[in-house]
Amino acid sequence: RRNQNSKAVFECLNSEACKGGSYNESSSADDFCSKGHEGPLCAVCSRNVPDPKSDDSHINYYMGSGFVCQPCSGRRGFLKLDSADSIKLLVIFLILLLVLAVAFKKRKAIIDWMDHHAEKYNNGMTSMSILAITYQIMLEFTSVHVSSGGGGLPKPFDTFMEFFDFLSFDLVQIVPLGCMGRTDYRTSVLLMTLIPLFITAVALYLQTKYHYNRGIRNCYRMFYYILPTVSTSVMSCFRCRDLSDGNGGQEYLAIDYSVACTGAGSGVYNSMKVYAILMVLIYPVGIPLLFSGLLVMNRNLVNPLIKDPEMELGTALNVRRMDK
Repeated sequence: RRNQNSKAVFECLNSEACKGGSYNESSSADDFCSKGHEGPLCAVCSRNVPDPKSDDSHINYYMGSGFVCQPCSGRRGFLKLDSADSIKLLVIFLILLLVLAVAFKKRKAIIDWMDHHAEKYNNGMTSMSILAITYQIMLEFTSVHVSSGGGGLPKPFDTFMEFFDFLSFDLVQIVPLGCMGRTDYRTSVLLMTLIPLFITAVALYLQTKYHYNRGIRNCYRMFYYILPTVSTSVMSCFRCRDLSDGNGGQEYLAIDYSVACTGAGSGVYNSMKVYAILMVLIYPVGIPLLFSGLLVMNRNLVNPLIKDPEMELGTALNVRRMDK
């Protein structure tokens, strides 16, 4: 229930977050939530929870996937990572550093190979892009469905899909920023929308000043990858869920129940909605229009028209394939 006086009962988004129990006059709605969970539907992570092992310390919780709040205890350093996560992050960083070092040393050979095998390279990248975007859509669909009160993926498929969480490009999920301070859905939307724009601005600067054209081409590829996830995140800013019981109640952002859509605490939501409207013009609307414009402007390069007396006038042929 939304509170102890509400007559409307809603199913918890995460069954493990709601422990239940018997009601008495001193009970509050949060008393029926598991440790680390609080708020509407027990879908908000607690902060400053007393640590049973120490009277002087407190535990903060951060939101993981599937509305599961995980403790920050035992995490150290800037990113508040525990030892296992630190080792994983270090290994990934070292592998990435090694790959970048080898690529930089062999950059001429790599560029020559890409030029001589352009068709194979482009076909391979296209196949990987389709696969990655398919997993993105499945992850985002599951997240939206769960936040609306629906069920998650069946086991063990949900465990398999958790391995691809990084494809959502959600830094708040990948890096537990909630352990460094209280965050809400605004943080996620700001990071996911502003970082690509910043990278694009840097690429445009390099192209203008140093005539480096590969940067802006890679930005096109980047927008192709992130468009499903970022568009879903932006559109989720408009979807609220009504938890009222008919006698007046509260609406909350369906993707983040710490953000109220109505009432005294709706200022955060109203500012988020204004920002989301601007991002809708850039991402779900602007990027498809950009790609459509580029295709129209370069249509003769993509599929040139070759006039041949032996063929019907206007037949479209690919020059490279005809030469072969």
